[in-house]
Amino acid sequence: MLFKMGRKDWAVIWLITAASTIAFGLYYGDFLGLKIWGQAQEAGYMVGVASALVFGYLLMAFAFFLKALQSILSGDVPLALALHVPVLITYLAVGAYLLRYIDVEVYLRGRLLAEQAAYALHALADPYIAAARPIWLAAGLTALASKYGASHLREIGGEVVLSVIEAFIAATANILSFAGLAIIYIAHGIFTSAALSLLALPGGVALYFLAQLLIAGFEGFLTAIQSLRLIYYETLSKFYRGSGRLFEPFRLGESADMRRESAS
Repeated sequence: MLFKMGRKDWAVIWLITAASTIAFGLYYGDFLGLKIWGQAQEAGYMVGVASALVFGYLLMAFAFFLKALQSILSGDVPLALALHVPVLITYLAVGAYLLRYIDVEVYLRGRLLAEQAAYALHALADPYIAAARPIWLAAGLTALASKYGASHLREIGGEVVLSVIEAFIAATANILSFAGLAIIYIAHGIFTSAALSLLALPGGVALYFLAQLLIAGFEGFLTAIQSLRLIYYETLSKFYRGSGRLFEPFRLGESADMRRESAS
């Protein structure tokens, strides 16, 4: 409907939001009340939190990857290799340290690709990768300064600093904020159990269906707000510029061009 209304950006945002929420539910193992991983599969509070953190880690990694890809597609391959790729690796490594510290692999044991994910987290948290990140960024900064000249050195340095800070914030605070997705499934379990108890009352069937409608409405609202906040605010909004288009890459000289346009 949003596509037909000409709201392409919002259509993409809501499409990604809906797909992401469904994907998280499938991995968590509870979809429309069905235990996807079997009735014996534990799906407790910490399983939900761990699933949400890993989901957020992967989603934001994809967002940083898109940022590098867009620079390449825009024709600025040196900027992608010198800045966006090492920033992506920085995010992956710092996020891996966080997830290993929380020990999410213990809670996700038995889930699809859990062992492979644990191996990847151990590899990304390797000290050699930690040592290579600043060297890569320093070399990239030097290469960009040589390519574009000293006139852009301040702009390049500022973008490097902001990108590194963004990567650290994304790999810590933003990943942890995805734990809020688990609230949806915890609330679903609590409300569903409460609704089932209504069946023992006189007229319990009608009350049960009424409760289910209220639960669906509340969970729909909660899902919309929480998912939109996480998918749009924490992830997609990083790639908006003044034009309002999705995933517009940073380009050297952009700030100077904008200043000239505003002055004229």
